[in-house]
Amino acid sequence: MIDFNCFIGSWAFYPTFCETVQELKALHEKNGITGGWVSSLKSVTYRDYFYSEEELHNALEGTGYRHVMTVDPRFPACADIVKYGIENWDIVGVRIIPGFQGYKLTDTRLEDLCKLLKEHDLPLLLTLHMQDDRNCYLVQNVPPTKDEICDFLAAHHDLKILVCNALLGELENIGDALLAHPKAFCDLSGLRSRMGCVEYVKPEVRERLVFGTMAPILGAAIARLHLEVEDLEPHIVEQIKTGSKFI
Repeated sequence: MIDFNCFIGSWAFYPTFCETVQELKALHEKNGITGGWVSSLKSVTYRDYFYSEEELHNALEGTGYRHVMTVDPRFPACADIVKYGIENWDIVGVRIIPGFQGYKLTDTRLEDLCKLLKEHDLPLLLTLHMQDDRNCYLVQNVPPTKDEICDFLAAHHDLKILVCNALLGELENIGDALLAHPKAFCDLSGLRSRMGCVEYVKPEVRERLVFGTMAPILGAAIARLHLEVEDLEPHIVEQIKTGSKFI
């Protein structure tokens, strides 16, 4: 089982229960997770994220875990850092958090980033929330609206996109846009309001789900329990665990 949405590093707003890759791996092993696509929590709040991404690369080297770069496309050196990551750090994707960092999906600098990702066949991880928005301090997350997300998906059918930490209502709202997109998926981390909620997701949309926890910002166990407790089709459970359709 692969965790396609996890982090290491220190979080600026409160301590987390694991900050190192060794601690993340121990958490994963406890929950039957064998690998992960990892981002840096430091890069979320750093203006110049080159050094936090270099730190992440060094931490992941030799672990089998994969590097997902976190960027703010408004930073002037964004394209150069992504290119460096492609050439030197073997990154597997790029994460953006527009609602938390304060820009719109229509920002022209984001469009430049999308073009670069398409050229290198890399996915974009569109993260709608970080922590529980009710606990936001100093920085207030304003996630993209349903229309903004749907318009963005419709405009980028040639870009692989993983929507991260979408709440159940948000997933229901964008479900048709996900299905209309040939390469759009959503992870499980936002479906935490109650056990059984994955069963409420339309069967067609379940085909677009992959496993992700948002650990250590959110707990890893609830995402695993969705697959163990809920009455889901065996092939759906396997697709979610392996991300076979996504990767």
